Amino acid sequence: MKGTLHAGPEGTRCYLPARWERGMPAVHLLDGEMVEGMLPELLAGLEGEGDTLPPLALVLHSTGNRDDDYTPWPAPNLKKRDRPFGGDAAGYLPRLCRAKAAAEAALGADSERSALLGYSLGGLFTLWAAAQPNAPFAAFASLSGSLWYDGWREYAEEKLPQRGQDLFYLSLGEGEEHTRMARLAPVGDCTRALCKQLQGRLDNPDRCVLEWNPGGHITGIAARHERALRWLAARL
Repeated sequence: MKGTLHAGPEGTRCYLPARWERGMPAVHLLDGEMVEGMLPELLAGLEGEGDTLPPLALVLHSTGNRDDDYTPWPAPNLKKRDRPFGGDAAGYLPRLCRAKAAAEAALGADSERSALLGYSLGGLFTLWAAAQPNAPFAAFASLSGSLWYDGWREYAEEKLPQRGQDLFYLSLGEGEEHTRMARLAPVGDCTRALCKQLQGRLDNPDRCVLEWNPGGHITGIAARHERALRWLAARL
């Protein structure tokens, strides 16, 4: 790693690139423990061959119960051995926003040019956060987002986007909709529909993109994060 990783306020972990200066933007990544585990691979892609990470701070946020904190309302469990989804996103968002503000103040990051990025249920939460009035992010990246979630498509049709100038990065694995689990199979259609909706409602259709990746839900997760970060870095 060419930059530095250190403990931040409110339980965050912060990565600063070598070229970091105050006033640069920050990307806030959910599932921070997962992201930290793949950080060497992720940064090798971003910083390899003489490149350096674009001038973004990476702020990693972790939660003790993603099945509750990342879901917008209760829903049945996927498998018999699993717990039902708790639907406590409304309780988690204020905690995330407090950690965001504290980390950005400590780093000197530009709070007006921040992004939220999540994977799987984290991607669902990211888009739910985008649907809340006055969400303190300028961009939202949902990677393999769980947009199959019960009631989500109807909610998104009503609520998104909140602001015409927001940025949205969506991505999905090409094999994700080809699942034997009927409840998950609509994820492709739901993601396509949301992209079309956002492109039609945002100030410019270029403010939303949907990128397809090879493989299924757990293929190349670090590479998918890398692509999202490059897209965000060019626009924040």
